[in-house]
Amino acid sequence: MEEATGDIMEPEIRRKEGTISIVLEKKKASTLTTLPYDICHLIMKDLDIMDSACLGLTNKQFWAIHKSRHPTTNLRIGCGPNWRRLSYNPFADRLKLWMAPDFVYSYRLRLFVTREKYAVMEAKVEAEMKKMRDNLYATLGPNCLDLLRKVV
Repeated sequence: MEEATGDIMEPEIRRKEGTISIVLEKKKASTLTTLPYDICHLIMKDLDIMDSACLGLTNKQFWAIHKSRHPTTNLRIGCGPNWRRLSYNPFADRLKLWMAPDFVYSYRLRLFVTREKYAVMEAKVEAEMKKMRDNLYATLGPNCLDLLRKVV
């Protein structure tokens, strides 16, 4: 039995003087990447912007179709209006399924990084946050927590 992506044996009937013979010819199976442009375009037309972008990332033909339909695709879809706010990113979560296991999504950088780079980056951010807290405590004095509670 041939695999779904392998060669397909298609029968061809040949007639010769008084005999009929069946010859099997090998034909390549159609895959998503070998479909005609029009069919690919119809498929992409039915997808939402995130699914279209995900399929577009699989090869150049699909990306060209995606870009023709969504010329200014923001791959940070769903990240919220404020760039400083760390928020849920459904596009990144969708891509996590496709990424290698040694990559994680950084909501601070809003891109995929290796686990090692993520750990280094988190340590730097934590050190900067501690430095900012220390400066704030030094500036506001010992009662800074009471002042901050009143503001919030």
